[in-house]
Amino acid sequence: RHYEHTLPNIRGSLSNTYDDLERCKIPIDEIFGYINNLVEHSKCKIIIIGDEDKIKKQSENNTLPSKYAEFKEKLICQTFSIRQDLDTIIETFINDSHNHHLQDNKELISDLFIASQTENLRIIKQCFSDFNRLISFIDATKYNKSLYEIFIQNVIAYFIITYCEYKNGNNSVSYTHLRAHETELHL
Repeated sequence: RHYEHTLPNIRGSLSNTYDDLERCKIPIDEIFGYINNLVEHSKCKIIIIGDEDKIKKQSENNTLPSKYAEFKEKLICQTFSIRQDLDTIIETFINDSHNHHLQDNKELISDLFIASQTENLRIIKQCFSDFNRLISFIDATKYNKSLYEIFIQNVIAYFIITYCEYKNGNNSVSYTHLRAHETELHL
């Protein structure tokens, strides 16, 4: 409750925005109490940006009596859901990457991200950046062009699948596991 000393200084028409509330290290009930105090006693306007499903889960895991549903009913006037157009986002990130291999395989890439249910824009963008770094180590001039394109398509698929699995918490992704499922290509 180290924040309580600041409350007398917060009054009136102030607007506060809390972004990524689900990532906050302060217990969720304390955050709710602080926000409640700002709204009810200081008459502040509050904007909360966060993943509501994760906030609900944190609230359910909390042993204190306050639950997200009660907090939401009491204090939150409006809720907006933002749905991303993943195809457009992925296409934009691919175009920004200036990598013709990614551009040539947009449909495959989009299908892989959608199938993996990876919607975190930071992960998607970083995946393309990391792929560009990986591909820079491969010398295309040493390979048959038509087989090379098939090889690159497979590299893209394996890379994105592995990347998404790992970034989404599947730490069992390993080189040995991948070798057991790889397709043989002779270049």
